[in-house]
Amino acid sequence: MAPLPKSIEIEGNSKYVLYDINKFFVEVIWDIEQDEIIGKGQFIEGKSLDKYTNVPKEI
Repeated sequence: MAPLPKSIEIEGNSKYVLYDINKFFVEVIWDIEQDEIIGKGQFIEGKSLDKYTNVPKEI
């Protein structure tokens, strides 16, 4: 069974979909108009994960 998206963000013509697989995160970037994957990444922590949190950039 495929994992369900943890978060979906839309910026302009791109849709960012985040999957959480046992605290290992995979981001897939879709071009909405072309309906195709234009990027992907994986991470455990760091700046790539920050955009999916509600933590302010400056405290």
